[in-house]
Amino acid sequence: MKKGALQIDNNLLSLLFNYRNDRQTAYRIQEIKKRLLESICWQLREGMSQEKVKELLGPPQHIEDGSISIWRYTNGGSITFMGGKVFSWSEPL
Repeated sequence: MKKGALQIDNNLLSLLFNYRNDRQTAYRIQEIKKRLLESICWQLREGMSQEKVKELLGPPQHIEDGSISIWRYTNGGSITFMGGKVFSWSEPL
């Protein structure tokens, strides 16, 4: 796995591969998405560079540039940067 890539634990892989029917599959997919988002949010830190954030989350859907930059993502999350470094964020990301 390349540096900076999200590491998935065995419990998460178990949720993905051990399902019994379609209803359980839909539930498990939602649970996986929730855990992945939580894992990503835990990795965000104040002072993190824009490059590191892009490596972690991918490119934003929209960028508001100025003295304060705001990156907005399709799921409603956003990250505020001051001086090119993470100042704050709102979940989900």
